[in-house]
Amino acid sequence: MRRLGILLLLAGCSFINDPEDHREGGDLPPVAAEDFCGEVAVVVCDGHFRCCSAPTADPDTCEADVARRCTSRISEVLLDPRTGYSPSVAAVVAEEGAAYAADCDTELAQWTTARTGLLRVLRGTVDPGGECTPDGWLDVAAAYSCNDLAQSCASGGGGRSYCVDLGGPGDTCRQNDSCLSALYCEGFTPFVSEGTCQPRLALGDECDDGRECASTVCDEVCVPLGVEELYCALPDAL
Repeated sequence: MRRLGILLLLAGCSFINDPEDHREGGDLPPVAAEDFCGEVAVVVCDGHFRCCSAPTADPDTCEADVARRCTSRISEVLLDPRTGYSPSVAAVVAEEGAAYAADCDTELAQWTTARTGLLRVLRGTVDPGGECTPDGWLDVAAAYSCNDLAQSCASGGGGRSYCVDLGGPGDTCRQNDSCLSALYCEGFTPFVSEGTCQPRLALGDECDDGRECASTVCDEVCVPLGVEELYCALPDAL
């Protein structure tokens, strides 16, 4: 069974910080946090029906279904004041996603999980070096509280966490976003142990999940990502 590491919001890979900060948006109408999943659903369903030769989603309910699952999964993080959700950045992000889907571009897979792609709607509120200690193992919002997108919230000893540069090979992590873009977080077990940043797997390497693969697709081994592979799976990726 093929497992894709795409559109798994808040559990993706990280890219180095974009110099653009809170100035994005221009004259585009801002997208409120409560409406963001609706924008995601438009991109997902348009791409699915445009780019998949055998779509499986119901065209009458696709957007509502995707928006509902998205809201259930990430609404608490979008609304948490620590993550600094930006309505103006969300407007730009929505247009970017629509452009990828219109072209059936497989770069959508990297963009959906990139800290400076779709996830940059979470601008963060904690300065570099500041404390971002989570309330518990499952406090996802804390992981997106750093306002430098080249940093992540990492354990600093003494039960405290701080905004520090993205982890290199062997550094501790709780999610892929804690590591540099060529790495993924391996071995994190909630309530049990931290993970470590490890190199992403190459084509042909054995894998358990697409998030381990540089290609984002796992079929017992890492395999290439194609247009059909990506866009046919979109509605079920949330």
